[in-house]
Amino acid sequence: EIVHAYEQLVALGDDQDHRWGLARALEKQGRLNECRRELRSLANLALRKKEFEQAARALDYILRTTPLDIETRKLQADLCEAREDRGLAARKHEEIAVLSILSGNVQDAESHCRRLSDVMPEMAETVRKLGRLCQDQGDRQDRFGGHRRRRHRGPGNFRQERPDNFGNTTQGAPPQPIPG
Repeated sequence: EIVHAYEQLVALGDDQDHRWGLARALEKQGRLNECRRELRSLANLALRKKEFEQAARALDYILRTTPLDIETRKLQADLCEAREDRGLAARKHEEIAVLSILSGNVQDAESHCRRLSDVMPEMAETVRKLGRLCQDQGDRQDRFGGHRRRRHRGPGNFRQERPDNFGNTTQGAPPQPIPG
């Protein structure tokens, strides 16, 4: 009920107080993903209007509850760039790159390394090396893991590889005895 009322208020007039109210109401109902989405939207709008304090407040609120949120950190980096604080923006891109590597998104990490290379070239190279190492390790695990999964399928799985009468492996149902 309260959420619906705030949603209507936001639709009628884009007031930041209404967006804050909507975010808090969503949070009280336990709809945390929607709350974070609304706060990111609030921060993005404030950033476009050059209301940097309001944007920072919304982003800090999100990071208090979910400190590893990459999307929020991306907005923080954009905020630092808009404030022309290159050093802090570089540190935010470094954090994003490392978190992206940890979450398995090496391509995203590399894109943030490109932004680091102007300000912190040593750190950019370190993150690139770490990304390559993690990607190589992941490729090796995928090759081993995929092979292992094929070999250890359960007896109820009809796609299990089985040798036929001639020693070749086939996929499919187990051979049926010939009636007779």
